[in-house]
Amino acid sequence: MAMIAVPGIELGELLSEHPMRYAVISRADTPDAVVEVIPFASPARREAIFARLERIQRDCQHPSLAAIRRVVRYGDHGYVVVSDRVRGSVEPPCDRMIAVEAGIQLAGALAELHDSGVVHGDVRAETIAFAADRAILTFPAHAVPDDAQPIDDIVAVLDVLELDDLLADLPEDGGELREALIAVAAAEPIAVADAVEGALVASIRREPADLQTRRVYADWLEEHGDASRAAFLRAEVDATATEDQLLALARPRDLAWRTVVSRAPIAPHVEFKFACPKRWDALAPTETDGIRHCGSCERAVYFCASVEQARARGRLGQCIAIDAGLARGEAERAHAPPRYMMMGEIA
Repeated sequence: MAMIAVPGIELGELLSEHPMRYAVISRADTPDAVVEVIPFASPARREAIFARLERIQRDCQHPSLAAIRRVVRYGDHGYVVVSDRVRGSVEPPCDRMIAVEAGIQLAGALAELHDSGVVHGDVRAETIAFAADRAILTFPAHAVPDDAQPIDDIVAVLDVLELDDLLADLPEDGGELREALIAVAAAEPIAVADAVEGALVASIRREPADLQTRRVYADWLEEHGDASRAAFLRAEVDATATEDQLLALARPRDLAWRTVVSRAPIAPHVEFKFACPKRWDALAPTETDGIRHCGSCERAVYFCASVEQARARGRLGQCIAIDAGLARGEAERAHAPPRYMMMGEIA
């Protein structure tokens, strides 16, 4: 039998303590891993189950999916799964916007699963962990129903998060869940703690290029216990963070807030020969937070937080600002028609 090195545990000792019994799962937690010894439901299904777990291990690396480190056969009748130990509450968030944020994360995870040809098949409160900054979906190691469909996973996520009202706005196959949740986040009014914060946000809305007000606001946020927003503001003002670091700081629940305070880069429409040197904070505000005016080219620029938004704006010939919560390269590729290049001469 193959052996696995797992920090904090000897697999051989685990297997000797938990002899294989039909239809019994033996489990042991280490400080950072979970080892499960699982019998095959039946010889006829063992290859399908094993192949499914191997595919998840190989193809699914989304940060909201618990990583499966290793899958090995255990004798002729079972297998061993080693996965990351996920710490967090199984209680869904009671705040709707935090639930929407978790939904955006889980929708991305499910999209990666479904694109890999895998249906989770067992989404429920017990298979979702709500950590400090991320919802994480764990996997059932057992077989899923033969008739399980991607829409089943999507319906189950919305049910756990108590966001069932959004189902009516989705296509029958459940597609575009992440886009629908991003739209909800963008439409949410900006929450301010008191009149002081309201005045700071209003000042940045009127004068988006004012960096000093952002520094004052960052200090105020830190003093009032919102370290995440404070860190985001400072990282953009000081230009010290990498794209990945900004991506980590850009919480989905803060999307409407970022349309006001962000210094997002601009992706011009492809008819322009070179990339736009301006940023979102250099544009003139309008009556709508997500639209600003560029005085250089006399065009409207639209704040985009999803690939679908970037693609739709590109088809309309519109320029966009790319939210920090969206990978810039991915947004630029979606925004530009395939026959063109984003920078330099037209191909």
